[in-house]
Amino acid sequence: MNALAGSRDHLAEGKMVRAWIEVADGTIARGLVEALSEHGALIRLAGNSPLAPGAEVAVRLSFDPTAPTVGRAARILRILGSGAAAGCEVEWSVAETGAAGG
Repeated sequence: MNALAGSRDHLAEGKMVRAWIEVADGTIARGLVEALSEHGALIRLAGNSPLAPGAEVAVRLSFDPTAPTVGRAARILRILGSGAAAGCEVEWSVAETGAAGG
């Protein structure tokens, strides 16, 4: 079963979903998921971000701090805003990469 199944319910219940986005050089951007689907996600970024449209990235999602994270390969579709109001839209590239420690 897809690890993202039911994730919209998680967001609809007001639960926070944390995201870590890793670019090719190992730099990691952090943020909170605002919208999530089987096709991608909209992530509000925390602070300055090294992300650029078209970049291939690895995304880790945490639905519960006591549970393993969910990993997906993705591509940055677009960057929204800048500074404290920055966000990005990602499109999933391939099937989930599995779980890793929390």
